Amino acid sequence: MMCVKKIRGRGARSPGATGKVGKSPPSPPTSFLDLQRRSRKSCAYTDAQHTRSIITPRISPADARALPISLTPQPTMALPAPTIDLLLNLIDTRPQSILSSLEQHPHLASARDAHGYSLVHAAASYNQLAVLRDLVQKYNADVNILDEDGETPLFACEKAEVAKCLVEELGADTSIKNQEGQTAEDKFLEEEDATHEVYQYLTSLRTGHEPAAAGVIETEGVHPPPPLPDGVKVNVGTMEEDAVDAPDPEIRRRIEELAARPDYDSEEVQQQLRELVQDVVGGMGAADSGRSVRPRVD
Repeated sequence: MMCVKKIRGRGARSPGATGKVGKSPPSPPTSFLDLQRRSRKSCAYTDAQHTRSIITPRISPADARALPISLTPQPTMALPAPTIDLLLNLIDTRPQSILSSLEQHPHLASARDAHGYSLVHAAASYNQLAVLRDLVQKYNADVNILDEDGETPLFACEKAEVAKCLVEELGADTSIKNQEGQTAEDKFLEEEDATHEVYQYLTSLRTGHEPAAAGVIETEGVHPPPPLPDGVKVNVGTMEEDAVDAPDPEIRRRIEELAARPDYDSEEVQQQLRELVQDVVGGMGAADSGRSVRPRVD
């Protein structure tokens, strides 16, 4: 039996092969054309691979997890919650937006800003009756909530109908005083006047009388002047323009005559002018006393 020895190394052959065991036959010499042909194949293969990588990129799951931007859809970002300052700025132009916000954030109905100003104050000031009713009736806001000056929303009213809504529908207290010791009625009288419709409404609640018509001043508390001393009489009236006495034509003639004299500056002419003026003044006094005196004419 023949034993075959395993030969390790490049070019090992099986038994029976011709040639020397352990060595490969020499390669034929490579020509310049062969090198050029191989170079073209290598470039074509590289370009094809590059084109495929651009057209259909292949990303492994590990690479996808490492990407900074997720390929899965992201949920919509939630809007920030509204603040009391934001809602106060909307009270004049977008009251419906305030009601929508209160449905999601009902705690803002009783919130106050840095000065103690609340939505109830703002709704009363800007005549937003729908917002005012919802704040108190739906969200249980305090109708007598105080700001930093100790004033309730009743102090902020501009219209009598809003004050009436606060008092008669929502139960506002008209006797609350601010830090200066004034009620809402007192403050309206001081800062506005007696013709202000809110003041007249609050006064009617206190006195039981109907509010005065618009533009009419309430006369309560107005006293007549004290009586005049004995012997003093005051006549108040008007004097028509025709009742004023026209200048006496004779006096006018005498003044013009004296003014035209060449010796106008002399003592004689000046004396006559003074006497003429005294006669005119004396005649006016006599006319006031009921006597008819005609000026002297030289």
